[in-house]
Amino acid sequence: MQMYAGFGRRRGFFLCGVLLLCTHWGRGATISYVGTQTSTTANGYAAANWSNAGVLKDFDVSGEKYGTSGYYQIRPIPWDPVAAEIGGPGEVTASGNLLGTNAGSNPTLSSAPSFLSSITGGAGTFVNYGGYGIFRGPDGSSLYRQGGLSVSVNNGAFDTPSGNNNGYFGVAFEFTVSTPTAFRIGITVDSNGGGDYAPDYVGIYSSSTGTVFSTLLVRNAEPDMAIFEINALAGETFTASVWQRSGTQSVAPVSLVTFDKTLSDITPPVIEAYSVTEDYLVITAIVRTGVTVVGEAVTDLDNYASGTLVDEVPGEEAADQFGVPGGSKRMTFSVAVEGSVTKKFLRLKASLAQ
Repeated sequence: MQMYAGFGRRRGFFLCGVLLLCTHWGRGATISYVGTQTSTTANGYAAANWSNAGVLKDFDVSGEKYGTSGYYQIRPIPWDPVAAEIGGPGEVTASGNLLGTNAGSNPTLSSAPSFLSSITGGAGTFVNYGGYGIFRGPDGSSLYRQGGLSVSVNNGAFDTPSGNNNGYFGVAFEFTVSTPTAFRIGITVDSNGGGDYAPDYVGIYSSSTGTVFSTLLVRNAEPDMAIFEINALAGETFTASVWQRSGTQSVAPVSLVTFDKTLSDITPPVIEAYSVTEDYLVITAIVRTGVTVVGEAVTDLDNYASGTLVDEVPGEEAADQFGVPGGSKRMTFSVAVEGSVTKKFLRLKASLAQ
């Protein structure tokens, strides 16, 4: 995926304006399964302690916790060790629900990701009963008995990675991305009592990728967070589903969804300045870590299209990094206009590996 931006000058008296040659970030989303964060005594119940910076995580991008860009912890109840078996919500909800964020009691704990335009739950039941898993809250310390959105798993049979026509799925939630973003999403299951109602797989669907599945999960009543990495364009919609290889248990709940932007964000570089001196073209830009940016200089715009006589202009890290956001750096790209050259053009090419 590549993006170009540039400008040029004619020696003496003429300066070209800003030239945006093209923007191309691919034809659609990419989705990849990253791995599953499990809960065992060996790793400090990492999935249940998703927000505790003191518990080592296998797949977080911040080095501290999951959900740094947003989260939905579905309808937990403050945990009371004396009255831990008291029942909680068992409320039927329609498709398009707000994942329990608007509930009158025990609402979903949430922080909406800035890069989503919408997120809604599938038809099902909000559940939280005695014996459900104990999770940390967003503050990393408060304890809750974790609830979930339980959806019917009866739309099948359909193919799963383990064979043809041996799976049943239910739509857990759907979300739409508002701006081009690369992020990881964690979907936690198997925290609602016994493992009978846990899914065998979690999958994410988009129209450009089809369904991308997790690996086969262990249904043992120990929470698992299936983590996917998504590079999304603005306006793309994704559907998260839970799958069982046998439809005999009929339902499967999702208890927690986390979002974390990755450093390989597909946001293009922010152009700060076109500094033009008598003998140089200079572009200063803030460049996101994980995005490769180089300058390309030509004396004829046709050379960009043909790929001939294009001089690469490596960027230099600026001494002044004041005000640059984390995960980025200020870079300067400079090319001389020398000798008999009467005009020159400079553009930046930003690339993100797919």
